[in-house]
This record gives sequence, C-alpha cells and structure tokens, in this order.
Amino acid sequence: MMSILFSTPARLAAAGALVWALAAPPSFVTFTDVTAAAGIKFRHNSGAFGKKYLPETLGSGAAFLDVDNDGWQDILFVNSRNWPSHPGAKTYPALYRNNQNGTFTDVTLQAGLAVERGAQRRDLEDAAGDLEVGQVVEADRVAR
Repeated sequence: MMSILFSTPARLAAAGALVWALAAPPSFVTFTDVTAAAGIKFRHNSGAFGKKYLPETLGSGAAFLDVDNDGWQDILFVNSRNWPSHPGAKTYPALYRNNQNGTFTDVTLQAGLAVERGAQRRDLEDAAGDLEVGQVVEADRVAR
C-alpha cells in the first residue's frame, strides 16, 4: 500500500513537504526596544581611545536585583570612565528603581552612587537583608 501512495516523484515530494511542514520549528521570538519607554537613559562609557587597554575591552555590565526589597527587580548598570590623559564628561554607574509598571526611575544620586570611577567588576552580596555593592579598580567602595 505504501509503495502505491508514494510511487510518483510528485507524490513523494508532496509527502516530504508535508513532513517538513509538520516538523518545522516554531516561529522565532521578536524583541522590541523599549529602553526609552521604560525610562532607561544610561549610556556606557568604556573610556576607549584606541589603545585597546584591557579595561577598554572588558565592556560594561548590569545586575538585576531587588535593592529596595519590594519584590521587583531593579537594575544596576556598571560604567567606566575616561583615561586620565583623555579628559571628557564625567560618567557614573546608574541605579534604576523598578516602578512596577514597566518603567524605571533613576535613583543613582539618592543612592549615593554618583561617583566617577572605573569598574572592572561588581560584587553583589545579600547578607541578612543588607545589599552590598563593591566596585574595584582605583578604590574599593561599599554601598549599603
């Protein structure tokens, strides 16, 4: 019976197309940039000026964490700074509080994080409900 159903090349091609269509992967997810609509205005400064020094090439980072213990993830962005021999505008890390409606508020100043410094890593720890944010390059600082 199977030899009769798939005896012609056209029927074989149709059967192959049907099998392929049934086994096709689902559609890909499409992402939409909602950065501005969410209130995020952070701009990363790598400090790069063409020498390709290690801190220039490490890039930036972000941490999603609940800073104010309200059950919603806030965002902490890591930034760098210009090299001392290449002055420019000051740049800071940024802390955005989640407004629980798809938007965020910049609370960097209120959190005391508006301090220019280079960053190669951030350590985030939550010990007994206290959030510690440490940053290492020029000087260690801990914010609680």
